[in-house]
Formats: sequence, C-alpha cells, structure tokens
Amino acid sequence: MKLRKSAKFMLAVCVSVVTAAHAAVIEKPAVMKEAMVTATISDLHGFINGVGSVAVQVDPTMSGAAIKTGLGSMVGDLGLNGFESGKGLAVVMLDPENFFAVAEISADKQEFYTLAAEGMDLAAKYQGGLLVVCMDPLQLDRFVGMAPAVQQQLLSKRSPSLKVSCSPAALTTQFGDLIDMGMEELFSGVKSELDGTEAASVVKILEAELRVLLSVVKQCNAYELELTPVDGSVRIDETCVAV
Repeated sequence: MKLRKSAKFMLAVCVSVVTAAHAAVIEKPAVMKEAMVTATISDLHGFINGVGSVAVQVDPTMSGAAIKTGLGSMVGDLGLNGFESGKGLAVVMLDPENFFAVAEISADKQEFYTLAAEGMDLAAKYQGGLLVVCMDPLQLDRFVGMAPAVQQQLLSKRSPSLKVSCSPAALTTQFGDLIDMGMEELFSGVKSELDGTEAASVVKILEAELRVLLSVVKQCNAYELELTPVDGSVRIDETCVAV
C-alpha cells in the first residue's frame, strides 16, 4: 500500500495473485457522478481470453474461444463477433431500481443481440453503434440518451479487465440514514446477547471502530476494484482517491 501526498492523495492497494507480477500503472478511477455503481469490461475479447487462460488450468476445454462460443450461442452470435476487437460493455446502476447496460455492438450483428434481449423480456434499442438494454421500457429512451456519456467516461480507455467503480463518499451521504439504522440494530442485537456491563463496553468499542471506518469511507471520493486475468493468473488492483 502506498500513500502519495499532493493536493489530493491517491491510495492504491495492489494484490497480485500471480507467480511473477509487474507493478501496475495507477490511474484515477472512472466514476460517473450520476451512478451508484458501474461495472465495465472495456475490452471484452481480451478479458475473455484472459479468463480462458485461467479456466483451462481447471478444465482444459474452457479456453477463451470455448467461452465465447458458449456465451455467443445464447444470443445467436457464436464467437461474440458483434463485439469488434477492443470493444466492450458497461453496466450502470443509478439507484437500486434503475440500471442499464451499454454494449458496443457492430451494426451488422446488433439484431441478434436486440432480439436476444427482447426474448428475455428486456427493453433494448440500438443507436449510434451502442446497444442499450434495461428492464423498464419507460426508461429506455432516457438511458439511450445517457449511453454516449457512458461510452466516453467508462469505455474510452481499453483494458482486458473487469472494473467496478463507485463513489463511497456519495453513497454514505445518500444512504446515511440507512447506515445509522443498521448500526443501531447491530448495537441492539449485541445488547440483547450480553449482560448490561459487558454489553455497554462492547457496544462502545464497536461503535468507535465503525465510526472510524465510516469516516475513512466518507473521505474516499472515487473507488475502483479491477480484476485482470492474464497468463493463467488474476491480478487484483484497488484504487481509492480521497475527497
């Protein structure tokens, strides 16, 4: 873990599940202001090839090509050829009830994916090289309008990895009341299990620890978890940028 001080500091934790790892280049996480959480695979073929390099060590038949064939058979596009090399997709959750996916699909293959989505009772629309899929058809046009921004903010930098990003500070503000309620329920549960003197002591320590943890989370403006499968191993990188 390295702490770099400047006008703003970046805290990065890199855990390598590899036999021989190289230092990762630390970049500021791509976080959408409008979203609670985003999940991005900006280079789908590269990511699946990496997953295959790990999977074949368990099952020799699970190569990247085999995985693509299996996934592609679900939408009628064997090999996922609708995703050109270096293209990918992103899932955006605005709130627990509103989320959508944006996929960079070639025009000649978009019909396969559109029909597959509709066959799963999902709303789908293709526009400007982007297929937008969501659960609520009434929100589809709104999400289609947001799709170019999603592509620019989340898919412009390509990497064969899965990235999950959010703003912990914003989430703690948005769900502050729920967090407080959850903590109170936890403390009540502890008190019901222990006698008065012991319960008071345990609750005091527990509350202090949770308050410190919460204060740290509130200082994290942008957080990203990145999983990169490569050469038969998986690298896990975490990056947090302070407020």
